[in-house]
Amino acid sequence: MRFRRLFAVAAIAAVTVGCGGIGTRSDVTPLRSGNTVVEQAFAAGDKMVAIDLFGASPRQVTQLVENGFDMWAGSPAKGAQKSRVRGIINARQWQLIQDWGLQVVKLPNLKAFSHFDPKYATYDAAMADLKALAAKYSQICKLEEIGKSYEGRPILALHVGTGDLAKKPGVLFSGENHARELVTPEMVLRLAHWILEGYGKDAEATYAVDNRDIYLTPMVNPDGHVKAEKGIDWRKNTDPKNGGSGYAPNGPGVDLNRNYMSRNWGSTGTSTNPSSATYGGPGPNSEPEAQTMARLYASRKWTFLMTFHSFSNLVMWPWNDSDQAPDDPKMPAIGRKLGELSGYTPEQGSELYYTSGDDTDHMWSQHHAYAYCIEVGSWGDGFDPPYSRVDKFWNEVFPMQKYVLKIADNPGAVFGPDVSKGGRTADTVVRSASGRQIVLHRAQGSNGVWGPPEFSWAK
Repeated sequence: MRFRRLFAVAAIAAVTVGCGGIGTRSDVTPLRSGNTVVEQAFAAGDKMVAIDLFGASPRQVTQLVENGFDMWAGSPAKGAQKSRVRGIINARQWQLIQDWGLQVVKLPNLKAFSHFDPKYATYDAAMADLKALAAKYSQICKLEEIGKSYEGRPILALHVGTGDLAKKPGVLFSGENHARELVTPEMVLRLAHWILEGYGKDAEATYAVDNRDIYLTPMVNPDGHVKAEKGIDWRKNTDPKNGGSGYAPNGPGVDLNRNYMSRNWGSTGTSTNPSSATYGGPGPNSEPEAQTMARLYASRKWTFLMTFHSFSNLVMWPWNDSDQAPDDPKMPAIGRKLGELSGYTPEQGSELYYTSGDDTDHMWSQHHAYAYCIEVGSWGDGFDPPYSRVDKFWNEVFPMQKYVLKIADNPGAVFGPDVSKGGRTADTVVRSASGRQIVLHRAQGSNGVWGPPEFSWAK
């Protein structure tokens, strides 16, 4: 999503909450928007000021975004708890907040630097990792160059599966539409290692390889990632043809996650100003990176897209461009299940604010694929937390990845019980291409629906 660790670690600890979500803030008291702290910052010459904003409606947050607000994270209103968003504002956006009479807390002053923990994968290292996996496990995967970035860097996808893949349900995992969201490629790369290294050893990984058509695209925005590797706060791609100026998130380039064709492209939650962090481009799929993914989306029948962003500990699904619920009850039911598995908050994307042109709305509107945006990391993590946090993120994300692989042939299994929940159970033995036999364990609910499978090796 939209937060940068641009201020000192000690300062972050003073203004953020733990990993359980937004929580209750006892460290600060929200002040009325007319407070002199923010105004003094602008009067002193600050062009941008970091704030937490409380109580804004989805429409108000959307209006800020359309006016160039670089939003880092958000949590919608829940019961008596006010909505909260974090980001950096300019004087124009501050005037809107004052007009609305909302509550704000000014965060510590921004520093003129960013951070890149060298343990994160660089673009070159990530591509080398994919190539090594493809070479080592060539019997069950192949590496495909599905397109090139604006600057000509290959966008690579690891294609995993055995047998006639055209007859198997498609599941796509992608990361890093936004360059600075450094944890997101790691989630896809780790899944690739689990699937391939587990083949023939782990029954669940083996079943997924034999019975799913799996694509993994860890870096949709390679040019932007290279910028982020240099410690630059970069969000968009690097296409300069439409202009754009200002500090890095608002500089040249297009926000790829506002550039995908969707039913209401450009209608809401995107900026027409090339200098905005959410500039959606001159038209849908105008950017080579979005074109690349659109071709992949159209290349086969997908059951699931799971796309990774950061941060906010959220699971979100379409629609993002309106309050209209998706016309399939399985979409929110699966989203809630993913939230249960991860501890993240599940919500329709529009509950916080409205956007158009994002990849999940594209996949649902154009291809009717169940599409989920996973916002990885809590408010205290930001876009570039220490790499030591990645193990924790993976433990949160991994159960969600496995779940969509489990039910890709039958999304309606979300309405059935897990095996651990009891009910009538049944086992099915299937033969793997690895030469071993796998037992599928399922439970049936009182509604007659069979739940998702669990896996073990046949004895």
